[in-house]
Amino acid sequence: MKKSSKIAVVIIFLLLHNIFLAQAWSSRDESEYLNLTNEEIDLAYGSLLIEKAIFPDIQIQSTVEIIDKIAIEIKELLAEVKEPLEIITILNNYLFHYTKMENNDDCHFLINVINDKCGNCSSLSFFYLSISDRLNLPFYGVASPLHMFVRYNDETVRYSIGTTAEGKLISEEKLIENSNIARSSIENGVYLRRLSKKEILASVLNWRGIYYKEQGKYELAINDYKKALELNPKFPEAYSGLATAYKLNNDFVKSLEYSDIAISLNPNFAIALSNRGETKIRLKDYQGALIDFNLAIEIDPKCLSAFSKRGDLHYLLRDYNNALIDYSLAIEIDPNDGLLFNNRGTIYYLLHNNDKSLKDWEISSELGCREGTSNLKKFFPNKEPE
Repeated sequence: MKKSSKIAVVIIFLLLHNIFLAQAWSSRDESEYLNLTNEEIDLAYGSLLIEKAIFPDIQIQSTVEIIDKIAIEIKELLAEVKEPLEIITILNNYLFHYTKMENNDDCHFLINVINDKCGNCSSLSFFYLSISDRLNLPFYGVASPLHMFVRYNDETVRYSIGTTAEGKLISEEKLIENSNIARSSIENGVYLRRLSKKEILASVLNWRGIYYKEQGKYELAINDYKKALELNPKFPEAYSGLATAYKLNNDFVKSLEYSDIAISLNPNFAIALSNRGETKIRLKDYQGALIDFNLAIEIDPKCLSAFSKRGDLHYLLRDYNNALIDYSLAIEIDPNDGLLFNNRGTIYYLLHNNDKSLKDWEISSELGCREGTSNLKKFFPNKEPE
């Protein structure tokens, strides 16, 4: 069979296959879809089905057809190509250079990649895997702490691909070092293992949970985190998100329970430790909270929330000098956080350093922090900004 005829057969197969799948899936709701086997699941369709709850204008089938078209075009480029590195290069050139996909931490979903040409590590990986799945190529999603990447593994060679670095090959040993991954987390199958399709969709649900949590819709967030954990019980980030949602919903006992699970799966999870410390403050376990904050900072010396919340704890305990140190260290990490300047300004005021208090509240107000503006107006009415 001629090369052009082979490509035509592949194109017809892809089109007919996806028309059939579209008809089979069209009547399924999200719960039914997530109960399919891994072999029955299409990552693109599943991702978009989950995302449609927060992006109701998504036209799932027409968006899937866009992905089908991209896969067909790449299939033509890959005709007769067998060398893994060449396959990876062709995929990367098409997905990141030809289509001009960009890394953007605020673009969490596959629909962002399709419509806005941008994505974070997860959504770009969803996209990469959606394409490679259609081409029957041995690419798999892999999780590391607060991160996802793609791995090529044909059982003879293995390459790790950073989707936020335009497909650049990455060293997993370096990733372990830079991400401070606990060896126990690797040995227990939490990180750096091949994820199933259902576990990839768990990540989509986790991002939807984050969206709902940020919208203040805590019950919806809790529901999504639990769905994610049904698909992937070894998902520390989802346990931590669930703990945070419960904390924000004022259920501190459950928050503590799920923080404990997150930290047991990833002992080096600084953010989860910081969140657990905040929950312990609400439960009046001040010594336990201090231990968690100290450990979080030991693990990650740039853990902003740990410095900020430890400052809050010192303030609560009227240890103003240590609160001042913590807020100052937090400001070094994020000099654009108006609330941090407000909090430090409050400490300066309590320490009778009005000049520095005034300066911090002015900066806080300029950064748009209402508390800073309120304190400036209350304690320095003649200095209120215009």
